[in-house]
Amino acid sequence: MSWFSNLKVSQKLYVLITVFSVAIIVIGGLGYVNLKQSSNNMEVLYKINVEKSNLAYESRLDIRRIQADIFALLLTTDERENMRLTGEIKDLRAGIDKNNDAYAKLSLDENEKAGLEGFKGLLAKFDGASGAVIDLAVKNKNQEAYQIFRTQMEGISNDVAKNLISISESSHKKADEMSMQAKEDLEKSTMLALVITLIALILGIGIGLLIIRQINARLQESVAFLGQVATGNFSNDVDAHRLLDKSEFGVLSKSMNQMNQNIRSLIKQLLNTSEQVAAASEQLTASAEQSAQASQQIAVSITEVAAGANRELEIAVATNHIVEEMAKGIHQVTQNTTGVAKTAESTTTSAYEGGKAIEKTIAQMGAINKRTEDTADVIDELEAKSKDINTMVTLISNIADQTNLLALNAAIEAARAGEHGRGFAVVAEEVRKLSEQSASASKDIQVLIKDVQTRTQTAVTFMKESKREVASGAELVDIAGRTFNEIVMMIKGITEEITSISAAAEELSAGTEDVVKSAENIKEQSSKISEETETVSAATEEQSASMQEIAAASTHLSKLAADLQNEIQKFTI
Repeated sequence: MSWFSNLKVSQKLYVLITVFSVAIIVIGGLGYVNLKQSSNNMEVLYKINVEKSNLAYESRLDIRRIQADIFALLLTTDERENMRLTGEIKDLRAGIDKNNDAYAKLSLDENEKAGLEGFKGLLAKFDGASGAVIDLAVKNKNQEAYQIFRTQMEGISNDVAKNLISISESSHKKADEMSMQAKEDLEKSTMLALVITLIALILGIGIGLLIIRQINARLQESVAFLGQVATGNFSNDVDAHRLLDKSEFGVLSKSMNQMNQNIRSLIKQLLNTSEQVAAASEQLTASAEQSAQASQQIAVSITEVAAGANRELEIAVATNHIVEEMAKGIHQVTQNTTGVAKTAESTTTSAYEGGKAIEKTIAQMGAINKRTEDTADVIDELEAKSKDINTMVTLISNIADQTNLLALNAAIEAARAGEHGRGFAVVAEEVRKLSEQSASASKDIQVLIKDVQTRTQTAVTFMKESKREVASGAELVDIAGRTFNEIVMMIKGITEEITSISAAAEELSAGTEDVVKSAENIKEQSSKISEETETVSAATEEQSASMQEIAAASTHLSKLAADLQNEIQKFTI
């Protein structure tokens, strides 16, 4: 019955309908044929046998009427009455011949033909006897006629009547036989119809029960399989022999098996994706912590640079003040040569102190330059780390998008499963929400990273400008140091060559003007460096706060990945 199992449900129902339809058609056809045959038999019975019986009956009546007329003819001597009776006898005799002709034209068997011939022979004898009686009666020889009537005609008349009765009974008997045959045919037709009906009923019930059993069995298997799927168990496959079924249930089995495999593959992909997200989030957290530490180091370095810049500004102010005082002294030397020695001694002391201050300024500018270079290196490293973090966040965002797409596919497969896939649809919706939260967190992290990169670029720009300003200040301080050395040498020359005080004083005055300008420049550059280091310090603090937000977001992302893994672990694959 494998061919029947492979039939589609609609085809099986068509088979059932066809069996019942054929049975009904056969029963109806047989009933129609039998009824038609019975109708024909009854028609034959009515038209032939009954007509035979009627003809025989009419002929027998005519014989009896002829006998009655002859008997009346024997009783009368009236000529007119004799003529009337004679004419009536002829008419009755002609009626008998007419009945015989009609009877002969009907369908007769051998017995009926023999009976007809016997009747004709008796009728000839009857005609001879009746003719002799009539001839005598017409001549009013009634006594002789009566004698012939009693001795000859009466016996022949009885024989004729018996013959006609025999013919009539034969026709009735044949009609009865045909009636019995019709009843037998009806009983046979009824029995045949009952047998066919019973066979059709048995076949219909058998085929119906077979179809119901197959449908019920396949539905129970499908319900059991989908029940396991609804509980999250995707480890089982549909039986292989069910996949070979070519009916609708075979198509359903293939669809359920394909759905199970697709969902199982989807869960594996979700598991791998969640593991990747967890690993990436942990790596992102570590990178964010490293970036936060680097930001803290930068903040400390910038704070130290700011402190150094402030100290540099104080030294520059002191240097400017010293240079101004020195200029006043030189101007006084040029006005009053009498106090050259005392002023030269004081100037030598001031120049010596100024030289020390310049040396300190040079050393401090070198330290600021070193701090500035270190800060620039740290900011460059921070920028590289930010790019790495941005790459990781982009990877996480892509993974979240893939997770969202996989969750959407899972929701579609669950919708195809109908009521039994509702539980998986809820899980798929939770997975989709987690992926959307991951994508949102990744976007927030990207915004924060872009802000950090922008601020880092600003800090790099500021540090480059600070580096250039520090280098310029160092050059100016170096110039100031060399100038102070020249002043010291010139003052020594004044003590040795007092005669050239005026010329040396003029040269010194011109040199001190340059020194004043250089000191003013140093003061201005130191002020700018202090302001810029404060700006860099504020940017570094903001960057540190951003790194903390990134670390918090990556921690939340790691928690979401762990939740996703816990949800996926509920399924059995």
